[in-house]
Amino acid sequence: MEPIQSLLHRIQWDEAFARAEFTVGYHDRTRDELVTLPWERIRLEPGNAFSFTAIEPDGTVHEVPLHRVREVRRDGRLIGSGTSTPTTGERDASVNPRSTPLFRLNSARSRRALGRIIAATPSGACA
Repeated sequence: MEPIQSLLHRIQWDEAFARAEFTVGYHDRTRDELVTLPWERIRLEPGNAFSFTAIEPDGTVHEVPLHRVREVRRDGRLIGSGTSTPTTGERDASVNPRSTPLFRLNSARSRRALGRIIAATPSGACA
């Protein structure tokens, strides 16, 4: 799985991959909704591994933490999801699913790591 930061940088720097229309959807806490912006309204700053700058249609500019990204679409097809893997119907049939960049917080590796952390934590320490 490819982390969201790597996926966004791939869109920014890989000319062959970037020959498409991209949109980035993120959860806006103040509006409590999914906000989708075209790639042209996203700015990545060198050295910033935690957020990107979003330019809203009304001209408002703000920082969005990468963990709030919920989806990335390429030509309308879901290529990355912050909450789940795209279903077969949403996945672009021309893209090999094993090489499609996805980022998931609920991967088996993450669950095993979390299990080890919980097992090593003294009882009641998290209460």
